[in-house]
Amino acid sequence: MITSSPPFFVPMNVGHAVVTGGSIEIVGRLAGQWFLRANFTSQLARDAATSLDVIYVPRRQANLELSYEWAPGSAMTGIVTYVGDRFADAANTSLVPGYLLVGLNATWALGEGYSFQAGINNVFDVTYQESLGFPEPGRTVFMAVTKTF
Repeated sequence: MITSSPPFFVPMNVGHAVVTGGSIEIVGRLAGQWFLRANFTSQLARDAATSLDVIYVPRRQANLELSYEWAPGSAMTGIVTYVGDRFADAANTSLVPGYLLVGLNATWALGEGYSFQAGINNVFDVTYQESLGFPEPGRTVFMAVTKTF
């Protein structure tokens, strides 16, 4: 576990952290060509010396993926990601807000190990930060061709 010393980010190891919590994941076929992957994590990561939260560790996180596979290796997927609030400093005074993102992508199998993928990350152009003071990209569109060996 990492902590920091204000006013600048200087990473330092936490001497002893206690992490309690759990995760659950469900993966499976809903019906026909519909597939679901869902997970949820609830955790409390504390610095044992101070009993304060370890920086940048959210107490709650969740992901949901729903896919429709119209042919082997070809699918459309919707993805929802939730990351809860977390502290940016060891004193637990600076809070990084949680966020909810939506993504869409499609993959087409082209044959001979090739596939084409296109999608949109952060569909609703949410303003969010992983680290305090460093905004993440807004809506992005991507395309890729991959070869599996």
